[in-house]
Amino acid sequence: MRPTSHKPTIGNPTIYMFGDTHGIMDIDKIFSINKSYTKDDFLIICGDFGVLWSDEVDSNEAILIKEFKKLPCTILFIDGNHENFNRLENLRTIKRFGGSVGEYIKDKAYHLKRGEIYQIAGRNVFTMGGAMSVDKDFREPNISWWEAENITPAQIKYALQNLANFKDKIDIVITHTCPNSFLPHISKHLLLEFKLLVPDDNSVWLELLAQKLALKQSGKIEWFFGHWHGDFDFCVEIQNADYENLDSRNADKTKGANNVNRAKSVKNADSDKSGDNALDFSENLGLQINSHCLYDEVYCVRDEQDKVKSMFG
Repeated sequence: MRPTSHKPTIGNPTIYMFGDTHGIMDIDKIFSINKSYTKDDFLIICGDFGVLWSDEVDSNEAILIKEFKKLPCTILFIDGNHENFNRLENLRTIKRFGGSVGEYIKDKAYHLKRGEIYQIAGRNVFTMGGAMSVDKDFREPNISWWEAENITPAQIKYALQNLANFKDKIDIVITHTCPNSFLPHISKHLLLEFKLLVPDDNSVWLELLAQKLALKQSGKIEWFFGHWHGDFDFCVEIQNADYENLDSRNADKTKGANNVNRAKSVKNADSDKSGDNALDFSENLGLQINSHCLYDEVYCVRDEQDKVKSMFG
């Protein structure tokens, strides 16, 4: 674990990856290492940003907007399941970083949309927000829960088309929840075990995207996600194979059970934690996904990737 005072190489932008911030509840972590940020850097929150929560800007959000504007870097976020999607959908859509974004604060903060591919700090970044709220029955529609939290077939079709048309390799994937093939690893670390008790079709959709990536490219890729309120790393391998139902034409009719269990976890779910942290393989077979679940810790993507502990954690 590197100290928070560690600085990136001058002239090379850093991407600071964060887990859920939940509006004012957990937002302090992005300010805890702000002395490290430069104007060329990017902060990316892996969903449940939660700042745009009320239908209008309230006093808490107004304070945060002022604080965001003081930061020298650019703030980016995908959506999770705890967002006011009415607010997100009403943001002005503009072109930035090679894709469509929702402009939250001009020249400062942007919503990274589902199924887009961006060029950020010299890396090709694919994004897909969304997850299911397991407590939605206790929430009020359009007040504390929004149906748009769930990934739709149309969004999957759009994402598959973008991946098929993109000629270069994807370096980073950012999602809120994770593919089904990640779940055995998560179950070993999870504090919020109840989240595993309710099947989430969003994880099935993400599995479909992971399989498509494995057909598109081999080697290693970094996958960042939040949602699970934990900090841990593990590695998953997906073999290149001609799986059915991966064509974008079938995205609107592909459902859950048909796409479960199509990825192979390299580490057995019963293996010890130290084995989970070994992110390199002895053989180069298929797509090797270096997976990073984030909550309290901050993951710095730069020339030499590392995690730093935020003061919040």
